[in-house]
Amino acid sequence: MKFSKIDCLFLFLTAILLGLVSWYGAFGDEQENITAGWLIVQGLVPYRDFFFHHAPLPFFLAGLAESLSAGNGLAVSRGLVVFMHLFVWGFVLRFSDNKIRKSVYISMILISGFLVPLFHLQMLLADTLVVLSLVMILFVSASWWRYNFPNPEKVVAVYVASTFIAVTSSVAASIAFAIIGLILVYKLISEFGLKFLLHKITRQIYWGFFLFAIFPVYFSLNKALESMWWSVFVYNQKYYLPFRLAENEFERKFGMIGRIIQQFYFFIARSSQELFSALRAFISTFIHIPMAISNNSFSELPSYLQIMFSEFFLHLANIEVAMLLLLLTTIMLLLWKKPVFTLPAILLLIFLRFRSNELFHIGPFVAGMVIFASVLFFQLKERKVKIALIFLCIPFLIITSSSYVSHFQQKNPVVSQVQVNNAKNIAENSQKDDSLLVIDGDTYLYYLSDRLPATRYFYYLPWFVPSERITSEVARTVSFRTADTIFMENVGENDYRYQLVSSLESNYSGVAPNVWKVK
Repeated sequence: MKFSKIDCLFLFLTAILLGLVSWYGAFGDEQENITAGWLIVQGLVPYRDFFFHHAPLPFFLAGLAESLSAGNGLAVSRGLVVFMHLFVWGFVLRFSDNKIRKSVYISMILISGFLVPLFHLQMLLADTLVVLSLVMILFVSASWWRYNFPNPEKVVAVYVASTFIAVTSSVAASIAFAIIGLILVYKLISEFGLKFLLHKITRQIYWGFFLFAIFPVYFSLNKALESMWWSVFVYNQKYYLPFRLAENEFERKFGMIGRIIQQFYFFIARSSQELFSALRAFISTFIHIPMAISNNSFSELPSYLQIMFSEFFLHLANIEVAMLLLLLTTIMLLLWKKPVFTLPAILLLIFLRFRSNELFHIGPFVAGMVIFASVLFFQLKERKVKIALIFLCIPFLIITSSSYVSHFQQKNPVVSQVQVNNAKNIAENSQKDDSLLVIDGDTYLYYLSDRLPATRYFYYLPWFVPSERITSEVARTVSFRTADTIFMENVGENDYRYQLVSSLESNYSGVAPNVWKVK
């Protein structure tokens, strides 16, 4: 479909909303990606030469940003993310039917506008790329499913590209995108039959194999395939999940799938309890109002009203309650318009919460609900039902818009002053070609100080301790004086790094706050 004036208007509005908040806010995961991109530009190979336990695509996008403007990788990557947002929405408008436009407009303003600060969607993060992949495949699929546009070959091509971007950004997104794939396969086979379908999408299948072979071939050629496998799959399953993410024995026993299901249950339980508390406070206060009037206690009436509404909205001013109401809206719309599709859609939403230990990780889950709700909402004809559903979404809209305004007003820097000072101390007390080891979680110090890592395991966090491979190499780096410079804060006996203090003091001298030079 061609772009209309109103398409361009909404893209312009989205660009403004996104641009106003894209240059503020710092987050460690994004800084890790920027550091990885910079190291790639320096000639190092991920996983073989430096360890991260995340999927590789964000590293190479950050490397692209760094290569475009050396030393400005973070700023350029933010610009790249803005471009990706606008490109994805332009793509959706181009390859979706006109009848789905209103849904696209609403989702565009929400996902790439008001939701951006709350879920860090202005940052070069795996979750940002998953959200944008989700936008592409869900809208294109919805347009084809309902209006037969675009053709099935294009839908499959979009699915292959979206899945590649999502899975190579976050392996944990694999289950959600596999569910989308199964839904599409069911629909395609029911329409065309398996034999004819395979004939129609042969080219897309080949392209899929090609795309998913890119990183294995790259790491294999660079003798890093085993390191990549251990870092992204073995470490995450054996150490990161049980020691960082798992909250109980059930999650440790049943792994990522068990954790996703249990955390979804906990979310429903917590938010439902908060919602019932809000309703109970409202009803309890409401019951006492007639009593106050009958006793001629009119002077107490304003107090009752204030308590009734303040308590009610205090409980509703909770992001989990707002998400629960949005989820209920989505489920009701599914049951009303697409009852057969309800169970697969709920299953998809559950597995879009593949990471929930931080709020920003829930971005794909919320984006999925927004897309489902917006697409189905405009298929409704019943005005009263529409009004009721809009009312349910009001808390979500209030929280996200207030978060947006707050983020814009605060204008938090993309790099903290503490990081700048630490990097300055490192740079001033070491030579340009000195190697560095940061016994901390702040990998961005390498980038800011322009110092290369002394070892593959070049930073150290509490959930690295259970891995003998990591702890032994960090300990050897200190005891064998492999690193020219070490950054490590003063730590107490209960700190996970305390076991390294004796070796550090024996082999290195403190030359600046938290900076140590080899003796």
